[in-house]
Amino acid sequence: MSAAPTPDLASTIALMIRGAREAINLGSFEVAETLCQEALSLDPAGHAQKLLMGRIKFIQKDFILAQVYLEQALALVPNDAVALLLLARCHRQFQRWPQAIEFFTQAFSIRPATAAEQAELGHCYGNSGEHAEAAACFSRSVGLDSKNPEVWNDLGSSQIELGDLGAAQKSFEAALALQPAAVEPWRNLALVNEWCGRPDAALDAHDHLVTLRPDDAAAKQKRGVTRLSHGKLVEGWADYRARFVNPAHKGWHGGIPKPMWDGAASLADKGILVWSDQGLGDQILVASLLPDVKAAAKHVVFACEPRLIPLMQRSFPKVRVVSLLDVPYGRVDLADVDVQASISELGPAFRPAIERFPSHAGCLKADAAKVAQLKSRYAALPGAGPIVGLSWHSTNELAGGNKSVALDQWTPILRTPGVRFVCLQYGDVAAEVRDTLAKLDVTIFVDPAVDAIKDVDLFAAQVAAMDAVISTSNTTVHMAAALNVPTFCLTPRVEGRPWYWFVGREVSPWYPSVRHIWQTKRRHWSDVIEVTAQALGAQVNI
Repeated sequence: MSAAPTPDLASTIALMIRGAREAINLGSFEVAETLCQEALSLDPAGHAQKLLMGRIKFIQKDFILAQVYLEQALALVPNDAVALLLLARCHRQFQRWPQAIEFFTQAFSIRPATAAEQAELGHCYGNSGEHAEAAACFSRSVGLDSKNPEVWNDLGSSQIELGDLGAAQKSFEAALALQPAAVEPWRNLALVNEWCGRPDAALDAHDHLVTLRPDDAAAKQKRGVTRLSHGKLVEGWADYRARFVNPAHKGWHGGIPKPMWDGAASLADKGILVWSDQGLGDQILVASLLPDVKAAAKHVVFACEPRLIPLMQRSFPKVRVVSLLDVPYGRVDLADVDVQASISELGPAFRPAIERFPSHAGCLKADAAKVAQLKSRYAALPGAGPIVGLSWHSTNELAGGNKSVALDQWTPILRTPGVRFVCLQYGDVAAEVRDTLAKLDVTIFVDPAVDAIKDVDLFAAQVAAMDAVISTSNTTVHMAAALNVPTFCLTPRVEGRPWYWFVGREVSPWYPSVRHIWQTKRRHWSDVIEVTAQALGAQVNI
């Protein structure tokens, strides 16, 4: 233990620390650090200079070194609320939520938290998934300062997570009363209104967002997908074209050297390139429009992922099918193409209203020989009864979490008597299937000969070999539906809902063989699973 500094030395150190604090106030952090380092050289065990160095390093965003100094300061004075707060903020920067919560709580036990500090703690609780505690912190924050719209919005977000939509709505309205031009409360209010079954109010919120940010393509695109999913197709198609100028949207439109079809000009003497800017499922959806386009155009070229080409060529023999991955790079001859079109151009022309969706028996044709081979293989599975394919996960990087339902939640479906299940889930799911089978004592056949990602044509044959399919909203639904296989789609009601699933409709206008089982409660799927199990059981017993 070092000796205490002499009075003269202590006075000198005090002057250095005072100067360092003044330098911080003036924004001269290098000067402040120099003075603190000199003070530490005179007294390496001094609490004040260690605390101040921790503060300087925090301001400089050197959170690792800030943590070191702050921990040293707390070792000297354990009940230093300032050091505890700064240390909590260091842990928050590293997203170490439990440690941040611990140190914030210790600090607040020494002295009362300010409104801003309560909000900081609320964010830590929210990020750790403890939404009740987060809401309590935000409530205390607005109790101390009711004029902060951001905290009202944070409170509303926590209340959404707790399922208290009425309280959340009031919180977002309080935020907007303080700051009518705030973007996040309007977005969240749209979400609340969707969950509460108020589509007009949700669209009104989206209208406000577009009015507030008329140049924000993402806001207009979001309004478009909301309009489309609620059946307002004409307005929705128009808004959805905003994705072409939304820098966050991934698409191919910028690399295709052909003018965009306006949806109105005659195609009778023209060649048209049709493409989709999303994944396999969306490309299958767009392919359902090819018969309409072929009837209207002189010549049709369809650009899709290479994995889909064999299936599309078999299904649409009078359409030239090319690789979407090659078109933007000039590796495909487009001499026979006059214009290009995506779903947002084809939609207004061929699907301007729900009544314009034709009834059909699927648009894809799987390889008949492969289908017969797989049907024979699955017919030999133990037991008796229909062969039902299962898929439960979406790999969509933005919406997948809201569209997936872990296999171990499917117990009522998996225990339906008189059914034999086959795994249609793409990706490496062997461990998940094995663990679920062991836990639930059920059987799901995983066909090692089928790799749904590498060989989509064989996957199509596998799906076509099913008597029925049950899936969350992913590529498997599109494949099954386009092959006219009876399909139960476990469909997200709001978050994760694709624009093409029209809210509240049991049968999909896009795919007549799809029956939607709609989610009723946010982040909950148990009732959806139960309803699906009952529907499957009823079908088996017919």
